[in-house]
Amino acid sequence: MNLKMELINPKDVWNDFVNDSEQGVVFNKSEILEIYGYKVDYWIVFKKDMPKLAIAIIIKNKSAVNNLPFSYYQGPMFSKDVNELKGIKKFEWTTKILTFAIQKLTHEYRNISFSLHWSLNDIRPFTWFNELSPEKPNFNIKPKYTAIIDCRKNDSINDYILNIRRDRRQDLRYANDNYITIKKTQKTNEVLELYIETLKEKKIQVTDNESNILESLLNLTKNKKMGYILKAYNKNQEFIAAQFVLEDKYYSHGVALVGSKKANGLGVKTLLNLEWIKESMSKKLILDYNGANSPNLADYKHSMSAEPKIFFN
Repeated sequence: MNLKMELINPKDVWNDFVNDSEQGVVFNKSEILEIYGYKVDYWIVFKKDMPKLAIAIIIKNKSAVNNLPFSYYQGPMFSKDVNELKGIKKFEWTTKILTFAIQKLTHEYRNISFSLHWSLNDIRPFTWFNELSPEKPNFNIKPKYTAIIDCRKNDSINDYILNIRRDRRQDLRYANDNYITIKKTQKTNEVLELYIETLKEKKIQVTDNESNILESLLNLTKNKKMGYILKAYNKNQEFIAAQFVLEDKYYSHGVALVGSKKANGLGVKTLLNLEWIKESMSKKLILDYNGANSPNLADYKHSMSAEPKIFFN
Protein backbone atom coordinates (compact mmCIF):
# COMPACT_ATOMS: atom_id res chain seq x y z
CA MET A 1 0.00 0.00 0.00
CA ASN A 2 1.64 3.22 -1.20
CA LEU A 3 1.22 5.66 1.68
CA LYS A 4 2.69 9.01 2.63
CA MET A 5 2.08 11.23 5.65
CA GLU A 6 2.30 15.00 5.52
CA LEU A 7 1.79 18.04 7.71
CA ILE A 8 -0.87 20.31 6.25
CA ASN A 9 -1.46 24.00 6.78
CA PRO A 10 -4.79 25.05 5.23
CA LYS A 11 -7.39 24.75 8.00
CA ASP A 12 -10.23 24.35 5.50
CA VAL A 13 -8.63 21.13 4.16
CA TRP A 14 -8.40 19.79 7.71
CA ASN A 15 -11.93 20.79 8.72
CA ASP A 16 -13.43 19.38 5.51
CA PHE A 17 -11.82 16.01 6.31
CA VAL A 18 -13.05 16.16 9.92
CA ASN A 19 -16.56 17.02 8.80
CA ASP A 20 -16.88 13.91 6.61
CA SER A 21 -15.26 11.38 8.96
CA GLU A 22 -17.28 9.14 11.28
CA GLN A 23 -14.64 9.86 13.92
CA GLY A 24 -14.53 13.56 13.03
CA VAL A 25 -16.27 14.92 16.08
CA VAL A 26 -16.49 18.64 16.77
CA PHE A 27 -13.57 18.44 19.24
CA ASN A 28 -11.22 17.75 16.30
CA LYS A 29 -12.11 20.95 14.46
CA SER A 30 -9.32 23.49 14.37
CA GLU A 31 -11.46 26.10 16.13
CA ILE A 32 -11.56 23.90 19.24
CA LEU A 33 -8.09 22.37 19.02
CA GLU A 34 -6.55 25.83 19.07
CA ILE A 35 -8.43 27.37 21.99
CA TYR A 36 -6.11 25.61 24.45
CA GLY A 37 -3.18 27.74 23.38
CA TYR A 38 -0.90 24.84 22.44
CA LYS A 39 0.88 24.16 19.17
CA VAL A 40 -1.12 21.83 16.92
CA ASP A 41 0.40 19.70 14.15
CA TYR A 42 -2.16 18.60 11.57
CA TRP A 43 -1.18 15.31 9.91
CA ILE A 44 -2.89 13.52 7.01
CA VAL A 45 -2.03 10.10 5.54
CA PHE A 46 -2.46 9.96 1.76
CA LYS A 47 -2.84 6.97 -0.55
CA LYS A 48 -2.22 8.01 -4.15
CA ASP A 49 -2.80 11.63 -3.12
CA MET A 50 -6.19 10.82 -1.58
CA PRO A 51 -6.54 11.55 2.16
CA LYS A 52 -7.27 8.41 4.20
CA LEU A 53 -6.43 9.26 7.83
CA ALA A 54 -6.06 12.46 9.83
CA ILE A 55 -4.50 12.95 13.26
CA ALA A 56 -3.87 16.15 15.20
CA ILE A 57 -0.91 16.18 17.58
CA ILE A 58 -1.28 18.75 20.35
CA ILE A 59 2.07 19.81 21.77
CA LYS A 60 2.86 21.33 25.17
CA ASN A 61 6.47 21.84 26.22
CA LYS A 62 7.65 19.64 23.33
CA SER A 63 5.43 16.75 24.48
CA ALA A 64 2.15 15.60 22.99
CA VAL A 65 -0.90 16.00 25.21
CA ASN A 66 -4.47 14.73 25.14
CA ASN A 67 -7.52 14.45 27.38
CA LEU A 68 -7.93 18.21 27.32
CA PRO A 69 -10.68 19.76 29.47
CA PHE A 70 -14.19 19.49 28.01
CA SER A 71 -12.90 17.64 24.91
CA TYR A 72 -13.17 14.04 23.76
CA TYR A 73 -12.04 11.67 21.00
CA GLN A 74 -9.08 13.72 19.80
CA GLY A 75 -7.40 10.89 17.93
CA PRO A 76 -7.20 9.09 14.55
CA MET A 77 -9.95 9.76 12.02
CA PHE A 78 -10.47 7.70 8.87
CA SER A 79 -11.89 9.10 5.65
CA LYS A 80 -15.47 8.36 4.71
CA ASP A 81 -14.50 5.84 2.02
CA VAL A 82 -12.30 3.88 4.46
CA ASN A 83 -15.01 3.87 7.12
CA GLU A 84 -17.48 2.51 4.57
CA LEU A 85 -15.32 -0.49 3.66
CA LYS A 86 -16.56 -3.91 4.79
CA GLY A 87 -15.04 -7.11 6.16
CA ILE A 88 -11.46 -8.08 5.39
CA LYS A 89 -10.94 -5.02 3.16
CA LYS A 90 -11.73 -2.69 6.02
CA PHE A 91 -9.49 -4.63 8.42
CA GLU A 92 -6.61 -4.57 5.92
CA TRP A 93 -6.86 -0.88 5.12
CA THR A 94 -7.46 0.44 8.64
CA THR A 95 -4.71 -1.75 10.11
CA LYS A 96 -2.08 -0.84 7.50
CA ILE A 97 -2.92 2.87 7.47
CA LEU A 98 -3.00 3.21 11.26
CA THR A 99 0.18 1.15 11.69
CA PHE A 100 1.92 3.37 9.14
CA ALA A 101 0.80 6.49 11.01
CA ILE A 102 1.92 5.13 14.38
CA GLN A 103 5.38 4.31 13.01
CA LYS A 104 5.69 7.78 11.50
CA LEU A 105 4.50 9.67 14.58
CA THR A 106 6.59 7.69 17.06
CA HIS A 107 9.60 8.67 14.96
CA GLU A 108 8.59 12.35 14.92
CA TYR A 109 7.69 12.76 18.61
CA ARG A 110 9.14 11.46 21.84
CA ASN A 111 5.64 10.71 23.08
CA ILE A 112 2.15 10.74 21.56
CA SER A 113 -1.30 10.50 23.10
CA PHE A 114 -4.73 9.80 21.63
CA SER A 115 -8.33 9.44 22.69
CA LEU A 116 -9.99 7.05 20.23
CA HIS A 117 -13.58 7.51 19.16
CA TRP A 118 -15.81 4.61 20.20
CA SER A 119 -16.33 3.66 16.53
CA LEU A 120 -12.64 2.62 16.51
CA ASN A 121 -12.79 -0.42 18.76
CA ASP A 122 -10.00 -2.47 17.14
CA ILE A 123 -6.89 -1.32 18.99
CA ARG A 124 -4.58 -4.09 17.77
CA PRO A 125 -2.27 -1.74 15.82
CA PHE A 126 -1.41 -0.18 19.19
CA THR A 127 -0.99 -3.48 21.05
CA TRP A 128 1.05 -4.92 18.16
CA PHE A 129 3.30 -1.85 18.27
CA ASN A 130 3.89 -2.57 21.97
CA GLU A 131 4.73 -6.21 21.24
CA LEU A 132 6.88 -5.66 18.15
CA SER A 133 8.75 -2.53 19.28
CA PRO A 134 9.84 -3.33 22.84
CA GLU A 135 12.81 -0.97 22.53
CA LYS A 136 10.42 2.01 22.19
CA PRO A 137 8.08 3.47 24.85
CA ASN A 138 4.84 1.49 24.88
CA PHE A 139 1.30 2.75 24.61
CA ASN A 140 -0.49 2.77 27.96
CA ILE A 141 -4.03 1.80 26.94
CA LYS A 142 -6.92 2.71 29.23
CA PRO A 143 -10.50 1.61 28.46
CA LYS A 144 -13.25 4.11 29.14
CA TYR A 145 -17.01 4.13 28.61
CA THR A 146 -19.50 6.56 27.24
CA ALA A 147 -23.27 6.31 26.75
CA ILE A 148 -25.05 7.09 23.48
CA ILE A 149 -28.58 7.38 22.16
CA ASP A 150 -28.96 6.85 18.43
CA CYS A 151 -31.65 9.42 17.76
CA ARG A 152 -31.65 8.55 14.06
CA LYS A 153 -33.68 5.48 14.99
CA ASN A 154 -36.34 7.36 16.96
CA ASP A 155 -39.09 9.60 15.66
CA SER A 156 -41.45 9.92 18.62
CA ILE A 157 -40.36 11.39 21.93
CA ASN A 158 -43.49 9.99 23.55
CA ASP A 159 -42.57 6.47 22.48
CA TYR A 160 -39.04 7.05 23.70
CA ILE A 161 -40.25 8.09 27.16
CA LEU A 162 -41.82 4.64 27.52
CA ASN A 163 -38.31 3.12 27.33
CA ILE A 164 -36.67 5.18 30.07
CA ARG A 165 -36.65 3.92 33.64
CA ARG A 166 -39.62 4.54 35.93
CA ASP A 167 -37.76 7.00 38.18
CA ARG A 168 -36.86 9.09 35.15
CA ARG A 169 -40.53 9.27 34.15
CA GLN A 170 -41.23 10.31 37.74
CA ASP A 171 -38.68 13.12 37.30
CA LEU A 172 -40.67 14.40 34.34
CA ARG A 173 -43.82 14.47 36.44
CA TYR A 174 -41.99 16.43 39.15
CA ALA A 175 -40.77 18.93 36.55
CA ASN A 176 -44.29 19.36 35.18
CA ASP A 177 -45.80 19.74 38.66
CA ASN A 178 -43.22 22.42 39.51
CA TYR A 179 -43.75 24.38 36.28
CA ILE A 180 -40.18 23.95 35.03
CA THR A 181 -39.65 25.41 31.57
CA ILE A 182 -36.78 24.91 29.13
CA LYS A 183 -35.53 27.46 26.60
CA LYS A 184 -33.03 26.80 23.82
CA THR A 185 -30.57 29.61 23.26
CA GLN A 186 -27.10 30.53 22.02
CA LYS A 187 -26.77 33.18 24.72
CA THR A 188 -24.01 32.11 27.06
CA ASN A 189 -24.49 34.64 29.84
CA GLU A 190 -24.96 33.11 33.31
CA VAL A 191 -23.85 29.62 32.27
CA LEU A 192 -20.18 30.01 33.22
CA GLU A 193 -21.13 31.59 36.55
CA LEU A 194 -23.52 28.73 37.28
CA TYR A 195 -20.81 26.17 36.38
CA ILE A 196 -18.40 27.74 38.87
CA GLU A 197 -21.16 27.94 41.50
CA THR A 198 -22.15 24.29 40.95
CA LEU A 199 -18.60 23.00 41.47
CA LYS A 200 -18.06 25.35 44.41
CA GLU A 201 -21.03 23.73 46.15
CA LYS A 202 -19.24 20.40 45.65
CA LYS A 203 -16.06 21.93 47.12
CA ILE A 204 -14.29 21.76 43.73
CA GLN A 205 -12.16 24.74 42.74
CA VAL A 206 -12.40 25.88 39.12
CA THR A 207 -9.04 27.14 37.82
CA ASP A 208 -8.74 30.29 35.74
CA ASN A 209 -7.53 28.16 32.81
CA GLU A 210 -10.54 25.84 33.01
CA SER A 211 -12.88 28.82 33.25
CA ASN A 212 -11.28 30.49 30.21
CA ILE A 213 -11.51 27.29 28.15
CA LEU A 214 -15.19 26.79 28.96
CA GLU A 215 -15.89 30.42 28.13
CA SER A 216 -14.14 29.99 24.75
CA LEU A 217 -16.18 26.86 24.01
CA LEU A 218 -19.40 28.61 25.01
CA ASN A 219 -18.56 31.47 22.66
CA LEU A 220 -18.39 29.00 19.75
CA THR A 221 -22.15 28.52 20.11
CA LYS A 222 -22.59 32.21 19.40
CA ASN A 223 -19.81 32.94 16.94
CA LYS A 224 -19.62 29.68 14.97
CA LYS A 225 -23.09 28.22 15.61
CA MET A 226 -21.45 24.93 16.66
CA GLY A 227 -23.96 24.16 19.41
CA TYR A 228 -26.55 25.55 21.79
CA ILE A 229 -27.55 25.84 25.43
CA LEU A 230 -30.72 24.55 27.05
CA LYS A 231 -31.65 26.72 30.03
CA ALA A 232 -34.08 25.63 32.75
CA TYR A 233 -36.24 28.08 34.69
CA ASN A 234 -38.41 27.55 37.76
CA LYS A 235 -41.96 28.81 38.20
CA ASN A 236 -40.59 32.22 39.22
CA GLN A 237 -38.61 32.34 35.96
CA GLU A 238 -35.31 32.07 37.81
CA PHE A 239 -32.47 30.48 35.84
CA ILE A 240 -31.60 27.29 37.76
CA ALA A 241 -29.84 24.85 35.38
CA ALA A 242 -28.36 24.42 31.92
CA GLN A 243 -27.18 21.79 29.45
CA PHE A 244 -24.36 22.89 27.14
CA VAL A 245 -24.28 21.01 23.81
CA LEU A 246 -21.83 21.03 20.89
CA GLU A 247 -22.77 19.47 17.54
CA ASP A 248 -21.17 18.21 14.36
CA LYS A 249 -22.39 16.39 11.26
CA TYR A 250 -23.16 13.10 13.02
CA TYR A 251 -23.20 13.71 16.78
CA SER A 252 -24.62 15.84 19.55
CA HIS A 253 -22.23 16.08 22.52
CA GLY A 254 -23.05 16.85 26.13
CA VAL A 255 -20.22 19.13 27.27
CA ALA A 256 -21.48 20.35 30.63
CA LEU A 257 -24.62 20.03 32.76
CA VAL A 258 -24.88 22.54 35.59
CA GLY A 259 -27.52 23.35 38.17
CA SER A 260 -28.04 25.39 41.31
CA LYS A 261 -29.44 24.06 44.58
CA LYS A 262 -32.82 25.44 43.53
CA ALA A 263 -32.97 22.72 40.84
CA ASN A 264 -32.64 19.84 43.31
CA GLY A 265 -35.56 17.42 43.55
CA LEU A 266 -37.54 19.04 40.74
CA GLY A 267 -36.73 16.65 37.88
CA VAL A 268 -34.82 19.40 36.09
CA LYS A 269 -31.90 17.26 34.95
CA THR A 270 -34.17 14.73 33.27
CA LEU A 271 -36.30 17.40 31.61
CA LEU A 272 -33.12 18.99 30.20
CA ASN A 273 -32.03 15.56 28.95
CA LEU A 274 -35.41 14.99 27.31
CA GLU A 275 -35.22 18.33 25.48
CA TRP A 276 -31.71 17.45 24.32
CA ILE A 277 -32.98 14.10 23.02
CA LYS A 278 -35.82 15.85 21.17
CA GLU A 279 -33.37 18.24 19.51
CA SER A 280 -31.15 15.33 18.48
CA MET A 281 -34.14 13.44 17.08
CA SER A 282 -35.18 16.43 14.97
CA LYS A 283 -31.66 16.57 13.47
CA LYS A 284 -31.15 12.79 13.20
CA LEU A 285 -27.99 12.84 15.31
CA ILE A 286 -26.33 10.38 17.68
CA LEU A 287 -26.46 11.82 21.19
CA ASP A 288 -23.24 11.22 23.13
CA TYR A 289 -23.03 11.81 26.87
CA ASN A 290 -19.23 11.90 26.48
CA GLY A 291 -18.45 9.66 29.40
CA ALA A 292 -20.19 7.19 31.70
CA ASN A 293 -17.43 6.15 34.06
CA SER A 294 -18.62 6.82 37.60
CA PRO A 295 -21.27 4.55 39.16
CA ASN A 296 -23.90 7.24 39.75
CA LEU A 297 -23.51 9.04 36.43
CA ALA A 298 -23.40 5.79 34.46
CA ASP A 299 -26.57 4.60 36.21
CA TYR A 300 -28.34 7.85 35.41
CA LYS A 301 -27.33 7.92 31.75
CA HIS A 302 -28.30 4.30 31.15
CA SER A 303 -31.60 4.92 32.96
CA MET A 304 -32.31 7.31 30.08
CA SER A 305 -32.06 4.24 27.81
CA ALA A 306 -28.56 5.12 26.63
CA GLU A 307 -26.36 2.38 25.18
CA PRO A 308 -22.85 1.77 26.60
CA LYS A 309 -19.88 2.18 24.26
CA ILE A 310 -16.26 1.46 25.08
CA PHE A 311 -13.47 3.74 23.90
CA PHE A 312 -9.76 3.91 24.59
CA ASN A 313 -7.31 6.55 25.79
